Amino acid sequence: MKKLVAVLALVAIVPLYCGATYALGYLAQQKEAQLLDKMQEQSKGVIHVLSRKADSHFFSTSEDIEFEITHPLLAALLTKGDSGKPVNHFVIHNDIAYGPLPNFSSIGTARIETSLVLTDEQRKILIEAVGTDRPLRFFTTLGYFGRTHFEVQSPKLEFHAKDDFAGSVWKGGRALITFSTDLDTMKFNGDAPGLVVNGKDGSQWQMDDLTVKGRLQRKFDLLFTGEEIFGVGSFAYRNPKAPNTNGSARDVVYGFRSSADKQFMTVSVIADSGAVTFQNTNLKATHFDFGFGHLDMKSLASLYNSYQQIQLQAWKDMNAHPGSDTNATADESKATEPKSDSKADAIDADKVKQQIGKDVVALLQHSPVFTLDNVGFATSDGVLKINGVATLDRVVEEDILPELQYPSLISKVYATADISIDQTLIDHWPMPNDVGQMKQQLSALESQGLIIRKGKKLESHLEYKEGKITANGQPLGG
Repeated sequence: MKKLVAVLALVAIVPLYCGATYALGYLAQQKEAQLLDKMQEQSKGVIHVLSRKADSHFFSTSEDIEFEITHPLLAALLTKGDSGKPVNHFVIHNDIAYGPLPNFSSIGTARIETSLVLTDEQRKILIEAVGTDRPLRFFTTLGYFGRTHFEVQSPKLEFHAKDDFAGSVWKGGRALITFSTDLDTMKFNGDAPGLVVNGKDGSQWQMDDLTVKGRLQRKFDLLFTGEEIFGVGSFAYRNPKAPNTNGSARDVVYGFRSSADKQFMTVSVIADSGAVTFQNTNLKATHFDFGFGHLDMKSLASLYNSYQQIQLQAWKDMNAHPGSDTNATADESKATEPKSDSKADAIDADKVKQQIGKDVVALLQHSPVFTLDNVGFATSDGVLKINGVATLDRVVEEDILPELQYPSLISKVYATADISIDQTLIDHWPMPNDVGQMKQQLSALESQGLIIRKGKKLESHLEYKEGKITANGQPLGG
């Protein structure tokens, strides 16, 4: 009886699973097409899909997609090949398995394994350089509820000696990006054990515990808010032939945080570290944190669009390339044809320049703010800290157009800054070669009232207004 029930269950499940696979395969194809369309749209002309050629089966599909990437940086990095194929054309190969359990290795409507299609010569170069023709592996899982998961994997790679390098070791890594179909939201994180670069002079650069994390939410056009944080657990440079150049740093963090309130955006830049050693200097922590606030998002988005137009025109000026895949038939290609490189497509430089000028005026007329949130360092003996704020107000178009009027703009800047130094830090200054001169200067400033003593600290309040600078109310510079 139990065997009969099992057989009946199997007979029922198999067609249900096959039916689900067929339906999910159709949905996956639609979703992939939406992602490609959205990617082209948001690239503003940088990325074009030239052709898609697919070989479909019931449970899977294999496809090749040819892209054209029109970006000046690519032109600088790549050289013309002997094959005659444009160097900015790339073909990727996708092996797609459909759900509900694609390849029984994940859950979703489909799982896509992507690889770059290489020539035999390119494979040979990669194998000679790093020992494999697949230094990166790409996997995409199309979820059930509009989310897409994109994963990048890299094995341990050993780069062979070349030029001034005696060889390098990339210890592998992994990154995962999750985003919505409309690309309006995104989360990502990644980690890698480290990288070692050896010089032929015996020097060595080493970075360990590399991390990246972030979350982004579209706010206006191509402007996103959220955070992007990059971290290095430890960094060190050693050179036995020049020990005075040795140095190290721990817990290095660099990144951005942004937020929006109504039509305005705030962007903060973070550049911090833990312990730093270099020559005779030993610091406990360093900080270089600053930001920009009250930025009009409409003006920012327009400036970014102008920047992209200039980039595309730079590519066209540097390279001549065909605009379509002449080998693809109408049935094989699902491409949207890229714009041609005719003179009719060239940007109007004067028009773009005028638009940039208008956007800069609009940005400054909304009184943007620049902040020094935390600049300084700490040792085991004390802390030096600087923070401040600068605003630009009452800007009119004549201050910017047709030419910048520096005296007028400077007169409209109002800025303050506060400096604080622990006396114990002064007594044990971490850069011994400068300690004598530094103490003399501080003594002179204190005697003039430009620095005042508050308990165990020396402090100064600086103010810039209407072209004049004061320190603790005392004028500077006559």
